[in-house]
Amino acid sequence: MLIAANGFAGIESSEADCESVDVEITTLDEEVDRLGVRPDLLKIDVEGFEYEVLVGARRLLASHTPPICLELHLGLLDRRGISPRQVVEELLSHGYRFRTYHGLDLCAADVWDSMHAVLRLIAC
Repeated sequence: MLIAANGFAGIESSEADCESVDVEITTLDEEVDRLGVRPDLLKIDVEGFEYEVLVGARRLLASHTPPICLELHLGLLDRRGISPRQVVEELLSHGYRFRTYHGLDLCAADVWDSMHAVLRLIAC
């Protein structure tokens, strides 16, 4: 992981003076099993790695579908070659539907075709 001078952490940075730190990577499924918990709510804000988080939570989402507060970075996903539609379809496969933070319904196409670079939504 790279840590920029401003404290922002990520796996890539345009800043030259970043500190590199080794971190352990795990999945939600592994952590749920290890801790013996069943989350009532998930908040996912991972700067373009939303798809990987959801794939790593497939067992959890198949057995228990907690509401998800999701910050979806459409531009960062596209830049990495992952279609925002893949993220939406992963959630749909577990029975999720979408709403704005204000409670308005969103259809799947509203999410993957959004003109916003970052879309904040609730999947429930």
